[in-house]
Amino acid sequence: MSRIQLLPGMGVFESEPLSSAKLRDEPDWALVERITGKKCPETVNLRTLSRMTQTELRETLGLTDV
Repeated sequence: MSRIQLLPGMGVFESEPLSSAKLRDEPDWALVERITGKKCPETVNLRTLSRMTQTELRETLGLTDV
């Protein structure tokens, strides 16, 4: 995956065709990395993430406020 630089510190990934089967078969941590663009622990679980507060998500995924 390559990134396109828009603004300093910000980038987006080039689009890739996705099928529902590919998304279904991908582990949770890979989906979260695809969405956030950041590395995340392989122990990440979407069910657990969905129950977290903003602060917990920030700490778990290493996110920052924009």
